[in-house]
Amino acid sequence: MSKLKGADRLKGTEKNVWVEFGKLAVDYKALNLGQGHPRLVNVLAKLYSPLIGRTLDPMNNVTVSVGAYGVLFCAVQGLVNPGDEVVIVEPYFDCYEPMVKVAGATPKYVPLRPVSIYKY
Repeated sequence: MSKLKGADRLKGTEKNVWVEFGKLAVDYKALNLGQGHPRLVNVLAKLYSPLIGRTLDPMNNVTVSVGAYGVLFCAVQGLVNPGDEVVIVEPYFDCYEPMVKVAGATPKYVPLRPVSIYKY
């Protein structure tokens, strides 16, 4: 699978104060609360590590966000370009379709159907 690349609408934003701030925080091991409060991400990493069967690095593998809608919107806006086709598996969360359309993409629906192991 190829690496994900940012949506075209993000071109030109690679250099800004927040990108530089993030790099400096990493370089100097500064506390960057925009990446999550240390106590919170440590607890979340300890909680989820056994559930997914691997050790999570709290400062690199855990993101604290404003909620599912906000994260989904940011992901779609950051990765989807106008004219793209986005597969949405049915049934789906009610916000997927409008978020894809706002990004200028076309949703393509694929129904999820159970597979019977029995032949009749």
